[in-house]
Amino acid sequence: MISDLVDKRHGYSEKDYPWARKMLGKFPIPDWQRDSVWTLAQKVSFVESCYLGYDIGSIVVNGYLDLDNNTLAKYSDCLIDGQQRVEALLDYTNDNFKVFGFFYSELDRREQSRFLYRELGKRTTDCFDERKLKTVYNHLNFAGTDHLESERA
Repeated sequence: MISDLVDKRHGYSEKDYPWARKMLGKFPIPDWQRDSVWTLAQKVSFVESCYLGYDIGSIVVNGYLDLDNNTLAKYSDCLIDGQQRVEALLDYTNDNFKVFGFFYSELDRREQSRFLYRELGKRTTDCFDERKLKTVYNHLNFAGTDHLESERA
């Protein structure tokens, strides 16, 4: 559910992920991932897709491993795939842009709940080997072929 992605992870903070380049909500982002690249129009389109019931894909998150010294293993909880989607959801729920003419906070509680309980697939892996995680990231993000503008329906 979207609510699982925009909520904070209780009991953990940015300090628990010193290897992360940045935090995106509750997810640490490793330094080998690209920066945020979606335009405002792409973010709006994605959130519109959430409301319209279109397939909005899934994200891939690494599990976590508590070490003996009360720290988390490197790459615990990292977002492997879905950074742009999660950022769009966070930006929308933080009122950074309007969708269908409304900021998120302007919706009534029923509409907010309807949005937050929308399903978004979430896959979890448990791997703490950087090389293997990079392989998964590259496979998920660079295996497709970009569409040409002339191929639009």
